[in-house]
Amino acid sequence: MSEDQSSVVTLKVRVTPEFREKIISSAKENNRSMNAEIVHRLEDSYYTQAHSEDKFLLFGNEAEKIKMDLQKIQAAMDQLLNQKNQEK
Repeated sequence: MSEDQSSVVTLKVRVTPEFREKIISSAKENNRSMNAEIVHRLEDSYYTQAHSEDKFLLFGNEAEKIKMDLQKIQAAMDQLLNQKNQEK
């Protein structure tokens, strides 16, 4: 183990034999130990969740900007229609 032993904790996890085999298979495919595979997948799940939340916030901000732009366009169209109607 390359990490300082004082910075690592041991967790015991119960899984089915079938699930253990999936972990072993994935670890072999990725040239990792079982522990490294489990840690990688857990870390990836947290990154993916945080990244998804960031995207959600970004899309929310973009949607708000689009909404404001549409309101400006609608106001400009209303103004043009009013001007056209007054010219008649």
